[in-house]
Amino acid sequence: MQQETSPSWEILHRDALYARKSRAERTIYQSAAVKALPVTRKTTEEESRKDERVSQVIWMLRTGTWPSKPKEQINSWKALSHEMSVQNGCLYFGHPGMARMKMLARGYVYWTDINRDIEEAARHCRNCQEAAKMPKKT
Repeated sequence: MQQETSPSWEILHRDALYARKSRAERTIYQSAAVKALPVTRKTTEEESRKDERVSQVIWMLRTGTWPSKPKEQINSWKALSHEMSVQNGCLYFGHPGMARMKMLARGYVYWTDINRDIEEAARHCRNCQEAAKMPKKT
């Protein structure tokens, strides 16, 4: 595999041109770049279904049932279960937080009550509740 290189002045020139674009132009550019990626959510979902271990973990997360004595290969997943979630058949690790969820959503769609709807979804999400910051003691 041959690596493509560019002179540093050319990279700086491209960055400057990108920065001059309007927010709408940058959003269109970013969306096109993401769509051009070789991996999609659908591909990830299909491959997750094919992988025996990942599909087991997804099932256990969805049902909330983990074996009392899991095999070694599942045990490491169980230890991280509080940091994982399943969305659209895909396994996610970590939690972005409500503010980041709103920002990400507005990057793709918008409707008048988007913030309220995301907040409502977060209130009913076990992972969101577990990731939420605890109130400070006074």
